[in-house]
Amino acid sequence: KKPQTEGLINGGVYILHMLSLLRKGFPEEFSFEKDYLEKYYIEKKIFGFAADKYFIDIGVPEDYDRAQIELNRLI
Repeated sequence: KKPQTEGLINGGVYILHMLSLLRKGFPEEFSFEKDYLEKYYIEKKIFGFAADKYFIDIGVPEDYDRAQIELNRLI
């Protein structure tokens, strides 16, 4: 992943049929985005929507630290 100033990101909640996923034979560690979504989006019922709302990427250490402050303000 490369830092971007704009564009779409993938983030959300996924509902999966576990047996179907397990039958794919993925290794114990794999990329859900690369190995599943990008590979099977044509044959599976995969859909999403674009939202223009607040987003913070907690996978980035600096953003994770910022989230600790910003989200605690909501409590």
